[in-house]
Amino acid sequence: MVSEQGSDIFPILIRGWWDRILGRLKPTPCPISMAPVMESRARAPVASPDRILEAFHLDRGQRVPEIGPGTGFYSVETARRVGTAGCLVCLDIQKDMLIETRARLRQGREESAALVQADATMLPFRPGCFDHVWCVDGGYSDA
Repeated sequence: MVSEQGSDIFPILIRGWWDRILGRLKPTPCPISMAPVMESRARAPVASPDRILEAFHLDRGQRVPEIGPGTGFYSVETARRVGTAGCLVCLDIQKDMLIETRARLRQGREESAALVQADATMLPFRPGCFDHVWCVDGGYSDA
């Protein structure tokens, strides 16, 4: 799994949010090189998996695609909430992110999730096959 690289992530985050405010955001997939930002310890107090997933009201047995799981920051807890009677499908356009997600799921002993490499703008699923669609932030900009 990717390790945290230090405090140099904060200027990147501030620049990204400033670009959003100014309307200059051109979303692109977040590169694996930005994984330390996704893994930052500063994220947990504000956007911990428990805190964020509470808002989505996921229940056991539900079928849920997680669009753009990145490094799997929320994937383990999502898999726990839907349980083995449910189905978590982690969909990302980038193979490297799916590799990180798989490693996190294995570490969390939640290996029942399916991983699919695909473009979220052209979902490879039939309509109505999921109970929820789950995505925290599927866009990134380095401009």
